[in-house]
Amino acid sequence: MKKRTTSPRRFRHVPRRSASRGVVLIEALVGIMIFTIGVLGLVGLQAAMIKTQTQASYRAEAAQLAEELVNRMWIDTANVASYADTTKCKALPACEQWLKRVTDRMPGGVAPTITTNADGRTDIVISWVTPGESTTDGTHTFRTVTAVSAQPKKT
Repeated sequence: MKKRTTSPRRFRHVPRRSASRGVVLIEALVGIMIFTIGVLGLVGLQAAMIKTQTQASYRAEAAQLAEELVNRMWIDTANVASYADTTKCKALPACEQWLKRVTDRMPGGVAPTITTNADGRTDIVISWVTPGESTTDGTHTFRTVTAVSAQPKKT
């Protein structure tokens, strides 16, 4: 048998330090950071949508309550002057129920204002403070103006 001779220069694979070592880790970290920023943006958008939806809900509730009072005034045109302010309004059972409904449904405890003048022009202002906000953040207001007057007497 023939003996194998090995040359003193053996070809050995020596691992080299590559200039691109760690790039995958940096790419992964950048990718995670971009994903995190996107998720935080979506969470912020959702929070803004919830806040806007809540404000719209209270605004719709205020509009419904104001319309309800106008309807009650049209039913009771003989006592339109009694709706002139909240103290006179409390003397009428229908108006007192309405005031209670406003304080029950609208947050912030801001009393509504009702003004009527001689020609039947009625101004209803309902204000509220959204939960989680303070009065310095702003009081939200819904205002409606309408004319309610007694029907003329038939001659």
